[in-house]
Amino acid sequence: MLADFLARTAVWLVALALWISLHKSGDTGIFPTWAGVSSLVGCAFVLAGSGLYTAGALALARAKRDASGAPGQLLTSGPYRFVRNPVYLGMIVIVVGLSVLYRSWQPPALARTALLFTLAHLAVVFLEEPAIRKRFGAAYDDYCRRVPRWMPKRPSA
Repeated sequence: MLADFLARTAVWLVALALWISLHKSGDTGIFPTWAGVSSLVGCAFVLAGSGLYTAGALALARAKRDASGAPGQLLTSGPYRFVRNPVYLGMIVIVVGLSVLYRSWQPPALARTALLFTLAHLAVVFLEEPAIRKRFGAAYDDYCRRVPRWMPKRPSA
């Protein structure tokens, strides 16, 4: 379990480091030193995204695995009760927070970020979801009707 969580987190940290290197200005350190509302908002997003990422990645790591290494049952508890992709969504929220912290609102930075979000969405829709649907069938279809892909909501009773 811990090895799965650490491996997944290492991959995401490398991706975040690459994103940061492309988006922060050369005179800004890893942690921006300016204060104000944008810093508070950016930090709040980074913390919220980190919490969501951690909850999703830990739930995924705890899942019982079958012989192929995939989860043996459909994950519908923890953060997966509210959103189908808490790990991806957590990373998106972190990137938004970093964008606010680094004030990376220039068109090239926005275009790279939009491309990143688009690629993640396409990977989920065209690769991940069909594989899960094939694996879990009607149970996954029912889950998709109840739980949104990206915008968390309270589960219906």
